[in-house]
Amino acid sequence: MSKLIVIENIVVRQDAFGRYCLNDLHRAAVAQSKVTESQRPSVFLRSEGISAFAQKASKASQSASVNIIKGGLESGSWAVELIAIRYAASIDPAFEVQVYERFRDSVKSNNGALVEKVQAGLALLAFYKQELRIAPSAIKARKIAVSDREKQQVAFEQLSQQIQAVSALDARHTRELENDKNLIAQLERDVADGRRRLQINAIYPAVPTGSPADRMDDAARPRLDYTAQRNYFTLRHRIEIAEQKINGLQDYVRQVVLFHQQEVKN
Repeated sequence: MSKLIVIENIVVRQDAFGRYCLNDLHRAAVAQSKVTESQRPSVFLRSEGISAFAQKASKASQSASVNIIKGGLESGSWAVELIAIRYAASIDPAFEVQVYERFRDSVKSNNGALVEKVQAGLALLAFYKQELRIAPSAIKARKIAVSDREKQQVAFEQLSQQIQAVSALDARHTRELENDKNLIAQLERDVADGRRRLQINAIYPAVPTGSPADRMDDAARPRLDYTAQRNYFTLRHRIEIAEQKINGLQDYVRQVVLFHQQEVKN
């Protein structure tokens, strides 16, 4: 899973392919009063040098280095790390250094991952209390009275078990999602190279009798245009992501929430 990156209390989001939201970086720069209207992500990406650079990066990685989404929750400009850092540099050198350090820390810091897991565990406990309404009296109703120190130890062990369970679920579904993404990416490459084809239901246009294109084998074969083909694979990606999220939530409820609820009842 992607690391959590925060600049000036602004969370810089990442999509399923690791691209960063340039609009979030722009908001972080606005918070520091370092950006102008001409430095918006849309203007930056249209510049000649960046457009050529993005094409080279896409060709080298065999995947889109830039993705622009119009409308919806994910609306904005998304770009790989190299382009995100170049965008930060176009705003202000000091801001570039700040963004680079955040990106570097997110990769090299092992402690950051541990903190995120602990925070996730605390969030889960808050979720239990609010959604399942586990009252403190339910814990006090246990037959065996324990000391305050023993209660803390029990709570710590439960938290550790829950974090381990959530981490295991997260790792499994992340692997499955990565496999699905690789499979779709390979399918997209096969279609682009002509090794596979997309099948669609189509109606051949009527050909006037007696015309040179009177036979079906003379007519042009119907196919998806470039935009429709790209949207097809984007939809496939999002379906796989949504499916893994749903499966992960279902496993979380079955293996963590309900299990914890049963322990409290006992």
